Amino acid sequence: MNKASSMMIGQETFQWLQEHQHPVHYFPSITSTNAVAKEAAISEKHARVFYIAESQTQGRGQGTHSWLNATPGTNLLLTCSLESKQVPQPELCLAFGHKIHKICLNLWPRLNWRVKAPNDIYLEDKKVAGLLIESVTQGPHHRLLFGFGFNVLEHPEDTSFMATHLQQHLQDPISIKDWHRFLEQLVELLATEI
Repeated sequence: MNKASSMMIGQETFQWLQEHQHPVHYFPSITSTNAVAKEAAISEKHARVFYIAESQTQGRGQGTHSWLNATPGTNLLLTCSLESKQVPQPELCLAFGHKIHKICLNLWPRLNWRVKAPNDIYLEDKKVAGLLIESVTQGPHHRLLFGFGFNVLEHPEDTSFMATHLQQHLQDPISIKDWHRFLEQLVELLATEI
């Protein structure tokens, strides 16, 4: 665990979602939040439900890429399963990426954030976050699965690309207050975009 913060990102996110009465499933370890959300998609009763994990054994990225773990509890590993009235369109990934980029710029304006199309968020010249958007359709029922991995306190070392984490670019340890502000804006985005 990063010495700068004792916050467990998944657990803190889970508790915040529960306190704000958002349906949420929490897993200390899971194959992939997107895989579990996809399996439950059509039978899901809630219009919007979150899946949170501290660690993934088979985290997925775009195409054949995977999302690698750092130390459990140091990254946001989240999938939001959203009911949709229409088949989600492919350009949603880029649109979500730009909205998350805007949230990060708003909260941490001194940092050099950028979007690498179609689904990555970078800090300086290194990857800090990635999106995976999938859809499930059965008859007239459509669900959008918004998967989001965010290196907050640590980043994986064994990647084929340059990675970083948010804490590495901040002068002070990330505060719970700032993390809650990020979650508020992320949840608001997921409530208004579909």
